[in-house]
Amino acid sequence: MRLSACIERDNSGRFIRGHAAYPHKHDCNCVFCNRSIEHIEKRKVVMLAKFCSRMNSELKMLDSLCTDDIWYIVGAIKGDGYFIKDRRGYEHIGISMQSLHVIKEIQRILSSIGFNCGIRFTIDKRYSIAIYKKSFITFFSKYLSIGNKIISGYSKSCLRSNSEARKLFLKSIFDCEGWVSIRAIKSRLYCNIGMAMNEKDTIEFISELLSLECIHHRTYFYEKMHSINIGSKKSVIDFQNNIGFIHSEKDLKIRGFLHEDICQGLALENECRAIDSDNALYPNSRNQ
Repeated sequence: MRLSACIERDNSGRFIRGHAAYPHKHDCNCVFCNRSIEHIEKRKVVMLAKFCSRMNSELKMLDSLCTDDIWYIVGAIKGDGYFIKDRRGYEHIGISMQSLHVIKEIQRILSSIGFNCGIRFTIDKRYSIAIYKKSFITFFSKYLSIGNKIISGYSKSCLRSNSEARKLFLKSIFDCEGWVSIRAIKSRLYCNIGMAMNEKDTIEFISELLSLECIHHRTYFYEKMHSINIGSKKSVIDFQNNIGFIHSEKDLKIRGFLHEDICQGLALENECRAIDSDNALYPNSRNQ
């Protein structure tokens, strides 16, 4: 971008010659170039001050609008999010996943704090949201470090002390990175909720949060991948009641498992009642 040009005039004031120049890069000492350099430096200082003032006001606005729902977005960024810096040096946050229900929930929360964003359907059949606004990127960097998405100390202290924030964070993490598997063994159904990541520190922290919610689970640490499994029936019920899923397929699997388990229990109870009634009517039928 051309910033200025040195211009020569004749006695009548007409332009007779000019050379294109960047004042901060060439050695011309004419009055015009010196004034241009001073003007550019002053303009930089003024623009930087305006940018910092606008950034501070936007951050204060975000802090005032922020509720516990923001922890769902923090978990989504940790699970399926990414930080990218393009060729021009601009940073942006993106979240990409296959569940439309989850991405719509993220869009709703972002809209509640003043960021209206659209959902894009990508070539690899995923739904994505991108955040380019500098103030929002700075705001989320308080919760996760930009680049490697490491959970900050501020986030850890908030999640340990705030039960509602903890539940939303765990819900988001399991919506993004978790799974629900149901298997039948000897005509009985067994349900398993789990998640796996290659970050041992994150798995240990999520295990700590689950323990604070009194959800029994097991952790497995391997060389390259670490996992958490929730397998007992009581733990699955506690997870569904306290945390749950927004992801539609996972939520349907859990509800289907609990419904089938209830139906099996009711069928067994009805069968026992029928046997008891038969024994009451025919007390000596077994001896015959």
